[in-house]
Amino acid sequence: TNVDHHVTSRNASGENAGTGNYDPVCCDVSQEQKNCCWVTFGVLLLVGTLLVCILVPLSIRYVSPYEYAFVRDRFGTINTDKVLGPGEWYFYPLQFSLVYFPSVAKEVSFNDNPVSIFTRDGLQVRLHFSFNFQFRKDNLKTVYNKYGVNYLPVILSQAQLTVKNFGGSVGSSRTLTELLKQRETVESELATFFRQQMLSIVGVDTPIEYFKIGHISIPSTSISQYLATVIQVENATVVKNLQDLAAIRAETGTILASLRANETTVKVTAEINANLVIGNSEGTAQGIILTARAKGIQHFFSVLNITNSSIKLQIIETFGVMDNPNASVLSGLGSSIVNLQK
Repeated sequence: TNVDHHVTSRNASGENAGTGNYDPVCCDVSQEQKNCCWVTFGVLLLVGTLLVCILVPLSIRYVSPYEYAFVRDRFGTINTDKVLGPGEWYFYPLQFSLVYFPSVAKEVSFNDNPVSIFTRDGLQVRLHFSFNFQFRKDNLKTVYNKYGVNYLPVILSQAQLTVKNFGGSVGSSRTLTELLKQRETVESELATFFRQQMLSIVGVDTPIEYFKIGHISIPSTSISQYLATVIQVENATVVKNLQDLAAIRAETGTILASLRANETTVKVTAEINANLVIGNSEGTAQGIILTARAKGIQHFFSVLNITNSSIKLQIIETFGVMDNPNASVLSGLGSSIVNLQK
């Protein structure tokens, strides 16, 4: 095979003396070798560019504005001493990854899974509630060391237990009617206690303003029990009222009997007093009449100058018969009294 060699001459300063092109890399080589060199250089440049395009994105980790993150190395060790906030973070390619936690509040609802409590009057009610939980950056290390990334089941179970315990104490101190009427007060007290317990036990914050009791439901068995209790109370009230009525009637009868007895006593006393007054009046009137009669007769005797006792007696008897035609004129003493009237 014939190979054409293209040789260029150089001057003393090393510059090209001929008309050929000088290649500092592929000088004094054939055209085929120069082409091979260019291809190799292009491949290396392409590979380098691809490596940069691949490795640079792999070295960048993103944390959104709604997240916190811990760094995990290639051996699985997680550094909990530093909590990453939102932004772009650069690491050695393929050496690190991130473990994410939400930084914003997350809503949890127990409206479909209510917590049952019992009221002071022994009735079961169900609290349907919801709340928001949020991780605090300064407490995230403690939460992760306790629960890892499986924190949600712990939050749910602790929320149920907290509401059940506090709701039980609240419910046991209130009747069903009081619980319904004081719902806003119960919600406020429960929200405050709930936040304290969730922060101290689980390590998450649950803002009071987002804790809400959706509604309070009453199972049908509790409704029947409540109605039975109400009916029983009403029946007891009816029985007591009937007993009170019977006592009132008995007392009223006693009072009426006493009043009637008093009425009879008053009537009898009034009659006696009236008869006594009448008798006294009649006696007094009779005395007055007799006194007047005696004084009239004496005046009569004085005017006529009658001094004989026998004549006076006859005149008195005559006045007596004249005043009372039915009068009997008696004479004598003891058994010898005879009726002189014919």
